[in-house]
Amino acid sequence: MTIDDLVAMMNREFERTRSEIKVEFKTEIDRLDRRMARFEYQLEEVKDMIKHLEEVDILIIQKRVTYLEQELRRLKKTTSR
Repeated sequence: MTIDDLVAMMNREFERTRSEIKVEFKTEIDRLDRRMARFEYQLEEVKDMIKHLEEVDILIIQKRVTYLEQELRRLKKTTSR
């Protein structure tokens, strides 16, 4: 075996190893991309839930204020007589 043969053999092995690493790296990147997409989707769902809860809370508070205003008017009427 000559030096050129050894160099060629090492070069082939290096290229094979580099290709394997690239495939593994791409596979890992794809997996992380999918996880990130799922995480972003779940985060959007949580944001929507919080927004909905805030809106519901605001409606409940508005109803309570309206009720209290009505009760206050009723009490004023009864006390002014």
